[in-house]
Amino acid sequence: MKSIIKDMDKASFFGDLYPYIIDNDITDVDTSGSEVWITDCRNNRYKAEDMTLSLDFLEQFSRRVSNLVSKPFHKMNPVLEAETDTLRITIVHEDVCQGKRCICIRKSLPMVRLTESNAIENGYAGIETMQLLKNCIKARMNIVFTGNPGAGKTECARFFSNYIPGDQRVITLEDTPEWHYKNMNPDKDCIELTVNKNMDYSQAIKTCMRLNPKWLFLAEARSTEVLSLIESFSTGVKGLTTLHTDDVRNIPDRIVNMASQKRDEDRLLNDIYTFIDAAVLIKKREIRNSNGKIEIRRYIDQVCFFSRENRINSINMVVENGNITSIDLNDSVVKKFNDAGIRNILSDRQLPHNQDKKMIKTEESIENINKNKNKNKYKNADKKRDENTVENAEKKAEKDSDNANNMSILVNNMNLIHGEELQAAREKDKREQEVGDYLKSVSGELSREIGEEMTYRGKRSFI
Repeated sequence: MKSIIKDMDKASFFGDLYPYIIDNDITDVDTSGSEVWITDCRNNRYKAEDMTLSLDFLEQFSRRVSNLVSKPFHKMNPVLEAETDTLRITIVHEDVCQGKRCICIRKSLPMVRLTESNAIENGYAGIETMQLLKNCIKARMNIVFTGNPGAGKTECARFFSNYIPGDQRVITLEDTPEWHYKNMNPDKDCIELTVNKNMDYSQAIKTCMRLNPKWLFLAEARSTEVLSLIESFSTGVKGLTTLHTDDVRNIPDRIVNMASQKRDEDRLLNDIYTFIDAAVLIKKREIRNSNGKIEIRRYIDQVCFFSRENRINSINMVVENGNITSIDLNDSVVKKFNDAGIRNILSDRQLPHNQDKKMIKTEESIENINKNKNKNKYKNADKKRDENTVENAEKKAEKDSDNANNMSILVNNMNLIHGEELQAAREKDKREQEVGDYLKSVSGELSREIGEEMTYRGKRSFI
């Protein structure tokens, strides 16, 4: 378990590392054997070329830390951890570190280097993205800040937490001091709880609920404590936390995995979409400065909103690749903004609480007037279109009538022709019948005469 180191401000304690410890522009001091690597507040990482640590210094420094925290450090206990209000120290024994003793010192100062002006100027976030997240705080939304290790999740969360009104009680939960909320906001209502072996995260979260919180800050969600956090959100307490993942859309699955098998997965997913409102992804990218040098810059890459409506879980992506892509939000998300008097999520306009209904009604009236104007415009257009339609229909009917008359004449002519042809056919049949009857009569007469002639000849021969 980590212990708190006291009285570590002496130069003799840190030796050759002391200049880096007191430099507020440096965030991390890492050693790998005798090499020293530095990370500054601009996220530039470089090797301290003018410094080489001796084996004696590494051994002495490890022994000082071990003695102050009363923890053993050797092959059988190869990891030593300690902390102060602003430092987190981790030492790994060479027996498990490829023969090199490794020291990592992470600094967390009670200050926010990020400001709205330099964030916009340096490409950390656009004006609309900054205003969107400020409105999320004003609307009292539960927000998860995510990204890879070292991306600047806590720094981003600390910056936007400054927009919380001072009369709304904030309770922070940490095992290592990183928020420094009270130091940065001395006039605001805040309680800072430290998690240790006597009070774990789950117990601390339950304790917070008895302290009348409006906001709950969990420094980092790592394990099953995330269940207690979501349960606290379900009571109406709002909160901010950080999480390790590389895409906001992976947050629900990440939380389910952290919660293990202690809860029904489907029910937990539904709670995540119901009680976590928004998520922010912070990334790092390389850019070339005016001097042609490559620098590492942090920026807000994604912003999304979670919601559950009609038993359907949804994610509305608003920011991707650092740009606003859509503001098409589900009704439940829009309602949360509207309840806070926010009509435009990308604007800094917010209605006073006592004027919400009046202003909203006025805005609705203006919207109705505009709608009526548009309606009349469309109505006139429809009327003109209808007149044109009637005129075209009359012309078509007239044309159809002419066509019908022509067709009628054609039919009459065809009927007349057909009648004449039928009469001619009948007369032809009659003539053929008469000819047939005549031929029959002639044939009969001829046959009779032939018969009589033969009979006469026979009689004559007999005589």
